[in-house]
Amino acid sequence: MKGTIYNALNDDAALDVNEIRSTQGSNGLVTNPDYGLTEMRSRARYFSLVARYDF
Repeated sequence: MKGTIYNALNDDAALDVNEIRSTQGSNGLVTNPDYGLTEMRSRARYFSLVARYDF
């Protein structure tokens, strides 16, 4: 048997941040309003349990 706990401390850290400073608009380059915002966070706490039997 094997058990694994993921994100045991329930950390809410950012894994990915929007790093695109400007986007193409109708009048040329415009400031990206989403620049610096978090795009992906770590998942909530969960675990897996694996049982294996060989014969």
